[in-house]
Amino acid sequence: MYQEKESKSLMEEINELKTRLVDTVEKKGKTLTDEETVKRSQELDQLIFQYQKEAFTKLKRQEGSKAVLWSMMALIPNVLVEA
Repeated sequence: MYQEKESKSLMEEINELKTRLVDTVEKKGKTLTDEETVKRSQELDQLIFQYQKEAFTKLKRQEGSKAVLWSMMALIPNVLVEA
């Protein structure tokens, strides 16, 4: 799981976990309800949530609250595409 002390960025870790999730389903032939698949998916969800939380905090410091809401709404599709 992501820790700030690590040299990898959170987005790099999200991308790596996404790749492992896809490999679990495609290469290992696991189903979407398989225990390993669900575990990897939940880990990915946690990292994406953490990324959104950190991005929100950063934007909140930089902009007013109204702009933060619009920025977060625009950010969510980018996280899903990059992840």
